[in-house]
Amino acid sequence: MYKNSNTKKIKTYVKLFLGGSVFFGIFAFIYEMFSHEVYSNAMIFSFAIPLILGLFPMLLLFFILLRRGHFSISSTGLQFYAGGVFMLTVGSVMKGVLEIYGTTNQKIVMFPILGIVLLIAGVLILFLKGNE
Repeated sequence: MYKNSNTKKIKTYVKLFLGGSVFFGIFAFIYEMFSHEVYSNAMIFSFAIPLILGLFPMLLLFFILLRRGHFSISSTGLQFYAGGVFMLTVGSVMKGVLEIYGTTNQKIVMFPILGIVLLIAGVLILFLKGNE
């Protein structure tokens, strides 16, 4: 009963995270080309956040949990989780931009905090709401 809708949800998020990883990888490459040989690890490796925190867990969900066939996946939990992953990614890109520019900003701290809160909320919603 749940298997088909869960498969569609997971495939959508796999495409989202893969596309996000490719986009941020290309964005970082182009931005670094015009940065006058000033580099930032936060910018260079920003593509890895949606890859490691997004794509790999979604593939794990797809291959392990959906094989059972009776596991319901919460769309709200997936949305919170995806929001957290992209909040961390955008925060990494913003940190990279500021490092390349040669400045800092106190407000950049909110990106990892909000990203982690959204990730935790997404995981909790996935597991608490998914088993109803």
